[in-house]
Amino acid sequence: MLNRCRHLAAIVLMGVATATPLAAQEKTFDETREFVTGSLLALEARRGSVQLTSWDRDEIEIQVRIGPPPDVDEDYARRAVEGTAVEVRGNRRSLRIRANYSGMPTRGRLDRSRNLPRVHYDIRAPRAVDLDLDIDRSDTTLTGFSGRLLLDFDRSNVVARDLDGIVTIALERGSLEANGLTGSLALDVDRSDNIALEGVEGSLQLDADRSNVTMTATRLSDDSVVAIDRGDLDLGLIERQPLTIEADLSQRADFTSDLPLTLQGNGEEFTGLLNGGGPILHVTADRSTIRLRSR
Repeated sequence: MLNRCRHLAAIVLMGVATATPLAAQEKTFDETREFVTGSLLALEARRGSVQLTSWDRDEIEIQVRIGPPPDVDEDYARRAVEGTAVEVRGNRRSLRIRANYSGMPTRGRLDRSRNLPRVHYDIRAPRAVDLDLDIDRSDTTLTGFSGRLLLDFDRSNVVARDLDGIVTIALERGSLEANGLTGSLALDVDRSDNIALEGVEGSLQLDADRSNVTMTATRLSDDSVVAIDRGDLDLGLIERQPLTIEADLSQRADFTSDLPLTLQGNGEEFTGLLNGGGPILHVTADRSTIRLRSR
């Protein structure tokens, strides 16, 4: 019985010993800076995650957790975390945040590549801000900002809510779930299947390549442009949306509407008036399907 207890105790101790180094390999960064509302905030993120939320203070709060890269030994994980630093440069009118990997080790003498640690950002900033995001392989949640928002994502899954102003989103090989985008929206998506937008209001410039886009409760109050290549667009409009559609389709593109359109032209080039006409929506499509519907 005593030997059995000792054996169980050894198992427990072994479990603790293997779990402790993983926690010890992480490190954190926490800083708060004064920031003038409406100024520039730039973030460059690689391999990790980003949560960016607005608040009503003239400050930026930056909390970062740096974790070890996957699939490496304990020594490399420790040195990778230790060799990664968070840089916050600028002043209260222009602030730039990024990770600096210059202190990281390479894999070995013959292999000069590096396996980057996972850097997770949790940032709070004033609602009125000019954002410049360069995000790579970092799932991102972005909530409650107004200004000039320049958002560039690569291989990232993005959730965006309550954005207003001049909003430019470029997304390659990722997904986007967005709600409440108001103002002037430019969206460029490439090889991204899961694009879902709800409550877009203002003008729209959509360029989609090998991507499928679903939009609901869309209110177009200014001239807009949609270009689709090898993808599908399901465009749901608010009730009684006035619109003038100018379509230029290839022979391999389809346009269907659940809404009553007054059409002029042939099957590939035509003009359609919805509710008497209104802002112009210019549509080009190749090897794609576009469906117009209510809501």
